[in-house]
Amino acid sequence: MQKITHNLQFITTSLPEPHTHYDVWTRYKSSEENLYLVDIPKEEFIYTPDDTIIDSIIGYLTAGIYYTRDQCLRNSGPDWQRDFETYLKLVWLSESYLDGNMKFPVGGHWNPRLEKNIFHPGAARNVILKLFHCDSIKTVYFNTGGVKFDWLIDQKPITMKELKNLYSCSMQFVLTADHGSLIPHVHFDTERIDTSILGYHRYIRSLIKNGIYTNYSFDDKFKKLSFRQNSNCPIRILFKSPPNLDDQLKAMILWPINKKRIEMGNIIIEKDVL
Repeated sequence: MQKITHNLQFITTSLPEPHTHYDVWTRYKSSEENLYLVDIPKEEFIYTPDDTIIDSIIGYLTAGIYYTRDQCLRNSGPDWQRDFETYLKLVWLSESYLDGNMKFPVGGHWNPRLEKNIFHPGAARNVILKLFHCDSIKTVYFNTGGVKFDWLIDQKPITMKELKNLYSCSMQFVLTADHGSLIPHVHFDTERIDTSILGYHRYIRSLIKNGIYTNYSFDDKFKKLSFRQNSNCPIRILFKSPPNLDDQLKAMILWPINKKRIEMGNIIIEKDVL
């Protein structure tokens, strides 16, 4: 099997016939390459930039929130992921994380072009981990090209059968041909994603009509959003002291969660309506 030259060829779409992918991967991967279920130090990964997170927040609250039923369908437009899916996933996953229900591992692999470990799948989960998580990260990890780290030395490879037994849910195993290899991506419980984000979409649409008050100004990057000036507003984002950008990002993801009060560090979210 001829290898792809990883610094010349970029293939980011999955291969056809996904039902064959696991068999193809086990046949043709390098003997030094494997899947592992491993706890990886948080600092070993690169994360979604703040500006990309802000674009998703603003995209949803200024455009996606007004989507018609047809526009809500998966990939129904060129901006669907940025203006609709991503922010709703962040809200849903932040609630799952705070409630201790973000139980599935993220996916990750070594990216030789960047010389960094990246998340995939896990574009939304990595934002939650970046903002809220402090410990090591449970990861279904692929060591592209046989790369080894200290945290991999004593680890044993894991099979899809073993993963299914551990997590007792539906899974998809999908390959992309990139980085001179066959990169596996393990997706957990994908059926719940669309249902969950549509439920939050309906909820946020009804909630936003009440407006939001905040006691401190947000960064100019959020200038497309409008906040109420009345402190009696039924939805309040409050900061104990002037917020940094991390505080503002967290607050804009936390406020729609279906709880009357959330307090986290410098942030207090209060709602008189649910």
